[in-house]
Amino acid sequence: MIEGPWSARFARFIGKDRLEIGSGAHPSPGWVTLDMNPDFNPDVLHDLHAPLPFDDECFDTVLASHVLEHIEQVSLPQLMWEIARVLRPGGYLIAIVPHGSHSSAWENPLHRQRFTERTWMYFDRRL
Repeated sequence: MIEGPWSARFARFIGKDRLEIGSGAHPSPGWVTLDMNPDFNPDVLHDLHAPLPFDDECFDTVLASHVLEHIEQVSLPQLMWEIARVLRPGGYLIAIVPHGSHSSAWENPLHRQRFTERTWMYFDRRL
């Protein structure tokens, strides 16, 4: 389960097969964890600037909590298509990022992206 004040809000979107990308030092229990830092001991050691090392349609839910803002702008579209590829039809991406209007989106020099509610429409296949 996702830990934190938002966990109950997302419970209905969490399926059986779950991937947490950029899991960091505090991974969510019960998820396949992926991180590029070996010190965090992820299940899968991987850099998100490369294609995801999973078969098509193998996860019900992908969690990206405070990681997408660290992806180079030129690499974000490819990562989003990779996430869509590994999600099963009807699956969910739970993306938690700082809002582009908040100071936390701008003050961290490691942030490469800014997100607003409209950012996601560029990755919506229905549009």
